[in-house]
Amino acid sequence: MIEVDDKNFQEKVIEQSKKIFIVVDFWAPWCVPCKIISPILERFEKEYKRKFILAKINVDENKK
Repeated sequence: MIEVDDKNFQEKVIEQSKKIFIVVDFWAPWCVPCKIISPILERFEKEYKRKFILAKINVDENKK
């Protein structure tokens, strides 16, 4: 899992997606559904090692 922001999104998500599948988790601390799905996505990333990268971005902190 990688943490991304609006400054490194191009490099870490867009460019990396040319090499490997990227799943982006757009989340916010107040979002209840996010709190439910995030652990599931993290578990899938561990189970399917090297099949995809989970990129997480906090939408409250990255509003661009």
